[in-house]
Amino acid sequence: MRALLLWHSAEEIEHKSVAFDVYRAVGGGYLVHMLGLVLAAASLLFFWRAGARHLRRQEEGLSWAGVRQTRRRAREMGLETQWLRIGIRSYIVLGFHPDNVDNYHIARDYLASVEGAAAFT
Repeated sequence: MRALLLWHSAEEIEHKSVAFDVYRAVGGGYLVHMLGLVLAAASLLFFWRAGARHLRRQEEGLSWAGVRQTRRRAREMGLETQWLRIGIRSYIVLGFHPDNVDNYHIARDYLASVEGAAAFT
């Protein structure tokens, strides 16, 4: 599953601007941009939590106390929602474009590592 998610993430980075460019080409403005952010964030958090609850129920020996402790450690390290805050801050800026977030190197590096590994299997 990890390999699938990593590959999918790299693939999403490769074409991250396509939907945004189409949105702009059909006249999409800032208000809908912000409404989309609110809707997407609420949906993501809802389904993320539902999925986490579902997976937690399947994991024997994992207590809610353990989950809370892990979340507390992540929060203390600034990792729990730091990536979300950074993404939202860049997204709400007037003139935002996905290409302004320079993360193509992540996709290139991962895909190169997969291609290199595939050559030896």
